[in-house]
Amino acid sequence: MKKSVLWGILVVFSACNDAPKPGLLTFDVEKDYPKKELLLQDYWQVKYVPLETDSTFLVASSKPGYVGEEHVGFMDNRTGNMLFFDANTGRKSFCINRKGSGPEEYMGIGVLRMDERREEVYAWNHWNGVIMVYDTQGNLLRKLPLGRKGEMAMIASMLDVDENHFACSSYEPIVGNYSKCYFLNKNTGKTTLLDSIPQQRFVNPIIMQEIDGVMHAVEASLSPIVKCVGGFVYADHSNDTIYRVSPDGGMNPILARVPSVRETEPRVLLKYETEINDWIFLSAIELEYDFAREEGLRQKCYGIQKSNEKVYELKYVNADYPDGEYYVSDTNVFYMSADKLMEVLADGKLSGDLKAVAMNLKEDDNGILIRLLPK
Repeated sequence: MKKSVLWGILVVFSACNDAPKPGLLTFDVEKDYPKKELLLQDYWQVKYVPLETDSTFLVASSKPGYVGEEHVGFMDNRTGNMLFFDANTGRKSFCINRKGSGPEEYMGIGVLRMDERREEVYAWNHWNGVIMVYDTQGNLLRKLPLGRKGEMAMIASMLDVDENHFACSSYEPIVGNYSKCYFLNKNTGKTTLLDSIPQQRFVNPIIMQEIDGVMHAVEASLSPIVKCVGGFVYADHSNDTIYRVSPDGGMNPILARVPSVRETEPRVLLKYETEINDWIFLSAIELEYDFAREEGLRQKCYGIQKSNEKVYELKYVNADYPDGEYYVSDTNVFYMSADKLMEVLADGKLSGDLKAVAMNLKEDDNGILIRLLPK
């Protein structure tokens, strides 16, 4: 990204916290909106991709840690494996495992990304507060430190924006209690601050409670920086306005929420998911959790039809598995385990291409990717 573009974004971000301008799309998090079902096949191509399986390539996670055009990656912090598959065929691509306490290793990975043009893998080593950069053979190329010594920044979003930069969002849940949005240079680790939300305005997405001397925590799943056509969207949950940022540095407010995030009880966090030609898709998450029952963080899905500005509470339906639960997002990739698929297949709940794929699975196979591709 050119220096002039970075400067342009810095200038427009300085206005992020101004009052929303008239004429914005508005979303009321306390309002009951009419319900509507959206059939996935009406808006996307729905593709099912079985993942190849062997003794090393065993997926342990319920969702991918990385989704790109050519690869999908999964993390397994128990074994240390970072498994990458071909996103279109499901064939195994490569595996990296550098688990350990050495200078080129990691004890645990919090965020996984890949620059497919460079064939470089970026793994956030949350124990040491650095991003480890590996080639696809697992050789360490460099380290990118995050923050000053002693600060353990929690990465909430890490988006590949161009050849030399990630757009990142981090927050300090313990030290400082603030969040920041910045560009991270892939080569040097240098950061360029775009926005910082101070402690008095920051809404911590983590809920903690001590039970019998043990601290328990849950976290609302949020993506403050989301890729969109022609750039990315800045949608930090502590702000009341969502902004679209273009590659040339322009930033425009597109949506304002009411009431303010700091005025709801319990607090309701607004999450920008993705958008297509005539729809903006959102989720609202209640920041409330019952640790005894292990219930909470209730989430509702919404859609704003841009042509008429009507808002609906949505349920997404897959014609091949109507009983499944789906949430659209910027990646639009779901993972379903083989045992779950075989269970619903036996119950007669599958049809079409999904049924055909499930009939060829064995119980100890990896599952499948459900990909929503643009029509």
